[in-house]
Amino acid sequence: MLYVFGVVLMMSSDCQKYYTLKYKKGLIKDGLFKTNRNPNYTGEILIYLSFAMITNNALSYCIVFMSWIFMFIPFMLRKELSLSKKEGWSEYKKQSFLVFWRICGSDIINMLLYYMMIVLIIIIIL
Repeated sequence: MLYVFGVVLMMSSDCQKYYTLKYKKGLIKDGLFKTNRNPNYTGEILIYLSFAMITNNALSYCIVFMSWIFMFIPFMLRKELSLSKKEGWSEYKKQSFLVFWRICGSDIINMLLYYMMIVLIIIIIL
């Protein structure tokens, strides 16, 4: 299920980005991009995590986490630099997260929710 959700998320966010930018240049502040600045990367992260979970091997998890650190983070930071030059960036940055969705208005509650999800995933994996 994680793989399917990741593929659907990645493809739908890429389609939204393509068609939105085709007709209107600038920041995409609605749909999947409303509270998450990189839903396509989030989908890819879920896809690769599902591959590691299938093997359930420490080396697989290590490879996936290293790809996140050395590939996804630099790509997202480069995109952040590009987006920061666009009009409306400061308020968009406040309403959205880099990789995950802003579930509620409080950053502390959001971080606690994501921390609990990560702990739950680790428990399931072990």
